[in-house]
Amino acid sequence: MKPFEECPQFNTCSCNVCPLDPDMDEKFTLPGEEKCKAHKPTRLKIGTKYGLPKKGLRGREFSGKQRWEGLSPEKKALLVEQGLKSLKSIKKG
Repeated sequence: MKPFEECPQFNTCSCNVCPLDPDMDEKFTLPGEEKCKAHKPTRLKIGTKYGLPKKGLRGREFSGKQRWEGLSPEKKALLVEQGLKSLKSIKKG
């Protein structure tokens, strides 16, 4: 079984660039084509199970993960703190 065949969306999906396809980086999407609709946690679970290089993440998600992992613990803590402050102000407003 291939990773993308385990996706709950597999039978109804017509996405050309599937994050669960081991050859994802060799494919491209044309304007107007369907994009992957599988939820991120589902893709991560399947991608990790099969040892996919990007773990089932889309290109942009994977780049963001790499950037986050490259930050120092101090910078991560600062960003988390800023995010929590923003959430509190949104909930108050």
